[in-house]
Amino acid sequence: PSAGVVLPYTTTGAGAGEIANFRSVGDAVLRQDLANPEKGPWAIGGVVAKLPVLADLQAFTDSHVGLVVEVTGRGTPQDGGGALWEVVDGVAPSGFTSVGLANGLVAEIVPARGEVSAEACGCIGSGNVTGAAQAWVNYSASKGVKAVTTTASRMTVSGLSLPGGCDVDFGNREPFLADNSNVPLLRNANRSFTAKLDKNISVRGRVPLNCNEAG
Repeated sequence: PSAGVVLPYTTTGAGAGEIANFRSVGDAVLRQDLANPEKGPWAIGGVVAKLPVLADLQAFTDSHVGLVVEVTGRGTPQDGGGALWEVVDGVAPSGFTSVGLANGLVAEIVPARGEVSAEACGCIGSGNVTGAAQAWVNYSASKGVKAVTTTASRMTVSGLSLPGGCDVDFGNREPFLADNSNVPLLRNANRSFTAKLDKNISVRGRVPLNCNEAG
């Protein structure tokens, strides 16, 4: 209806006589919505949309399988945890590399340029991030991509178990062993007293020799 029409409005059937009570829009509204970066991508499967943080994607109820979304930060915009996420089917949410959405679907990190960052998986800040860090190395190894970091803050963990085939580059972010953690900082998941197989594990970057958090 046109701006001057009081709602609710019931048509009279007069046809042309009622034209003045309506505004002709054709497909203009659809074109405007598709051009809007906050609306258009949601209407087309596989198109990348951009949101400030991961929580915005989790709260969005109209997402669908195949939708790819770029978030600029994990917890806050530009916190180093920006990543691509894809809405998928048949994946359980881990809370780190995959998260549940409000509509019951799940979004999973998409490796970009053959890499997955620790920050995108939840390794944000200087607190103990063992769960997120372990998920980071496990996921990158399972995808056959490099595990990297994007920030320089301390990464405190209660020890990490490195799976076969993992390629970890800590860059300028030093991993530190949390206080009272009576375990190695980094451990080959494939080594034991009876099996000592390295399984193609690569570690680079600023890695101290079992330095604890206070060190």
